[in-house]
Amino acid sequence: MNPGGDGIVNMVPAFGPAKNINSWEEFEKVFDSYKKKHKLMFRVRSSEKTAFYNSTHEDHIPTEFEWFQRIYRCTHGVSQVSTSKGHRNRSTRYCNCKARLTAVVSRCVGNTYKSVVRNENHPHSHPTTGTKASSYLTTNTLPLDDQDPEDVKTFADARVSSSHIIRL
Repeated sequence: MNPGGDGIVNMVPAFGPAKNINSWEEFEKVFDSYKKKHKLMFRVRSSEKTAFYNSTHEDHIPTEFEWFQRIYRCTHGVSQVSTSKGHRNRSTRYCNCKARLTAVVSRCVGNTYKSVVRNENHPHSHPTTGTKASSYLTTNTLPLDDQDPEDVKTFADARVSSSHIIRL
């Protein structure tokens, strides 16, 4: 089987913030809005701290920026070895998607700095519909009621195995 070999090319608009972004918090806010609008899921694949960058380069970046650069990859293009012991009845998400972008801190006019996007590849090799996006389980989408946290504590205190909990 060749994941992602079905030839799907999903052209999503490039991430191009309309305004200058002066902090990583602001970048994340704008990027989260873009991901939500286009039903995309990215994660930070690698990053470089500003302190490390400044220790290895002559041109220093202001330390208000925690990161010098962050590389984001579509979660459909990042394969990760499972840490589970059992078998889940879910299909794999990996489909060799090449969508990615690199956000870096760059000097602009004068002595001001901002986050800019470089090396963006925005075609996705999978559908990005609302139906597909809503099928991804996360801790934020699990249906929990007020009693669930108490139940989890009780099970943990009693050292109940997860396989027994699933059968409840």
